[in-house]
Amino acid sequence: MRSIHDVIYGPQSIDEPVLEAVLATAAMQRLCHVSQAGVSGLLGISPDFSRYEHSAGVMLLLRRLGASLKEQLAGLLHDISHTAFSHVADFVYSDHEISYHEKMWPEVVRRSDIPAILEAHGFSWEELAAESGEFLLLEQPAPLLCADRVDYFLRTLFPAGLGTQEEIAWLLAHLTTHEGIIVVEDLEAARWMAERYIRMDETMWSSPREVALYWVLAHTMRRAVEEGYLREEDWYQTDRALWKQLHHIPEPKIRKLLSYVQADTIIIPNHEKPDFVTRTKVRTIDPPVLQGGSRFALSTLDPTFAARRAAHIKARSQPMSLWVTRPHSVPAQSSSGQQ
Repeated sequence: MRSIHDVIYGPQSIDEPVLEAVLATAAMQRLCHVSQAGVSGLLGISPDFSRYEHSAGVMLLLRRLGASLKEQLAGLLHDISHTAFSHVADFVYSDHEISYHEKMWPEVVRRSDIPAILEAHGFSWEELAAESGEFLLLEQPAPLLCADRVDYFLRTLFPAGLGTQEEIAWLLAHLTTHEGIIVVEDLEAARWMAERYIRMDETMWSSPREVALYWVLAHTMRRAVEEGYLREEDWYQTDRALWKQLHHIPEPKIRKLLSYVQADTIIIPNHEKPDFVTRTKVRTIDPPVLQGGSRFALSTLDPTFAARRAAHIKARSQPMSLWVTRPHSVPAQSSSGQQ
């Protein structure tokens, strides 16, 4: 039996041998040193917790919601192919139609220590892909709720100062399932959750600081790949190991770009002479609310929330024109390399 004391779900006992074995694999343990927040977590800008904590949390939430052991395994493994620095690899290798870690999931699992363990317990790794469409509690398209989306939201709330432990417990008490979909039983709880999700997107996920640091790091790493300093297999290190490797690259342009990936880097909206113009992913939820045995999207029950969500999506969907500089730098030394 394996004991887990989770900050969201409390003390838990894992007595299924296959779950215990997968949790102990080298592939899962690597995720202990990969931040959910990517480089902003590494720099101490965003609330930091590991992909391992999140993956275990998704499994625990699925258990709480009555998911099958097979779906719990899929939840545990859904982020196993994440690279260091989270989604930065999407901008280096991917065509953006599918996340890099989703594309690499079969290959990463196949070459790991996981298939043999699963086979020994009567499971096939090929059947556990989160995007298979089989696991409706684990994955749903936005803005619906799913265990993946709910867990990283809950795990960010308290350290971000957007919710207390008591409020998180209150919300969890109102989460249930209806016809295989995660729903909220209480209208006020749904409003609370949806509003804080928007605030999280405003202050972290789609904030100019997050977008700029993400862009500069991705630009740095793309150049490192093009110049032959970074190979695809290097991405499957820990965050700190890859961070150290990047800082040992001697090429001046790469070192210059990397110097802007700092906690105190200054990000300024600048439409006249930006370092770059980009768009970012906008994240919102529209929780299904259970009323009278049927489920309704929160936006259909609450026009005020519907307007708030629509305004946020419209504002964050606009192109961002950003200028990036270091403290005490002059404009000509901005990160774009235009000097």
